[in-house]
Amino acid sequence: MNLSEPQLISPLLDGFVMGDPIGNHDGVRACPAMHLETDRKYIVKIISLPANQSKLDALLLAGAFCTFQSHWFLATFPVLTLVYGVVILITGITKLQWTVDIIRMKRS
Repeated sequence: MNLSEPQLISPLLDGFVMGDPIGNHDGVRACPAMHLETDRKYIVKIISLPANQSKLDALLLAGAFCTFQSHWFLATFPVLTLVYGVVILITGITKLQWTVDIIRMKRS
């Protein structure tokens, strides 16, 4: 078995031809794929799991926590959107003020 060749173990990839990876960032590889019958082209993202068992357990626990204990996120979400909106508003006002200052400086 050659480890450098991608092993297509997903039944979802049956009938596809996979190309060489076109991107690799933070454990995610992007590969082009083409369906043999329809010639439609896709991008397949291959996600690698953590090599360490404790990191994998932490990832699974975090996902389970977010799935079963999501009430804290739903309660916090309105506050987060309010803070985000205020930050965007202040940024917009600041950019508007800079634009007005630049126009005034050009006229002087």
